[in-house]
Amino acid sequence: MTRAALLAAASDTSLRATDRAQLLWAAREYAAFDGTEYDLSLTWIDVRGCPWQWTGRRTADDMPIMRSPLAMMPLDEVYATWAPLVPAPRRPVAADVRAALRGAA
Repeated sequence: MTRAALLAAASDTSLRATDRAQLLWAAREYAAFDGTEYDLSLTWIDVRGCPWQWTGRRTADDMPIMRSPLAMMPLDEVYATWAPLVPAPRRPVAADVRAALRGAA
């Protein structure tokens, strides 16, 4: 199934929310660069602690264009200038808190 087909299927409101979420998860876009696969749905943190997010656009040679509060440049330039890049920690959700409390009991 193509990414467009997955996104179209996820917009079907007759599906359960969990099914729509799984379709959206499957439609994520990735970029591989220098042996690392980057999930473009995530925020990436550079060596300075600056966050980078995908703009949804790509260069002519298919490199994702990333944006930070200070600049916008292709992923390969971000990597060359500010590597290593690490995924930003995700915020805990209610299920995480419940699991932590159950584990502490």
